[in-house]
Amino acid sequence: MGLKRISIRRYLPLTEGEIVQSKIIDKKGKDMWKLSAITKVNDDGTVDVKHFDGETFASLPAGIFVQRFDWRYQKGNRVLAKWKDHGWFKAMVAKVNSDETYNVDFDDGDFRQSADKSDIKFAWI
Repeated sequence: MGLKRISIRRYLPLTEGEIVQSKIIDKKGKDMWKLSAITKVNDDGTVDVKHFDGETFASLPAGIFVQRFDWRYQKGNRVLAKWKDHGWFKAMVAKVNSDETYNVDFDDGDFRQSADKSDIKFAWI
């Protein structure tokens, strides 16, 4: 008999810049989840988000309208990626590696292999 495995990640506070799903209600009254980024964590426990299509929402209750999920960048995604300690630059995901790192091609012609997920963010954020 073993212990039930639970994910502690869902109990950690949401953070600014984190990629999440946010729920909206469409015109027909149906729930729809959208890829979003947290733009602000409010003192009352709500968050402001920006959807990938540019639409923004304020004061969404975390856990009800905003949820974490396991996501990965895909080949061809337009991103901003860190180049050493020189900041963030426009790039494209060239390859998703088996160790969950990414190869990125920068717009200026440079490239980076095995970039960690924390060194990449969507360009629309």
